[in-house]
Amino acid sequence: MTTRSSRFQFASDQEKTRIINEIVNFFHHERGEEIGVIAAENFLDFFVTTLGDEIYSKAVKDCQKLLKERFADLDIELASINPKS
Repeated sequence: MTTRSSRFQFASDQEKTRIINEIVNFFHHERGEEIGVIAAENFLDFFVTTLGDEIYSKAVKDCQKLLKERFADLDIELASINPKS
């Protein structure tokens, strides 16, 4: 199955195909509805367009917080190894 070009390139064609198949399967198994590939791709594009920036920003903030915590721990560890005179 090939996918049409999206406004956003957040995944490879292979990964996007997998995600679209997951959406089709979700609608079939969870909602008892049959949707096609184009509808699933439109659904994916809608969510990426609507939520993509917020999800990305949250992920960046989470990474920044984690790195700050790790660097603080590293500073403490380094200070204990080489205490200032």
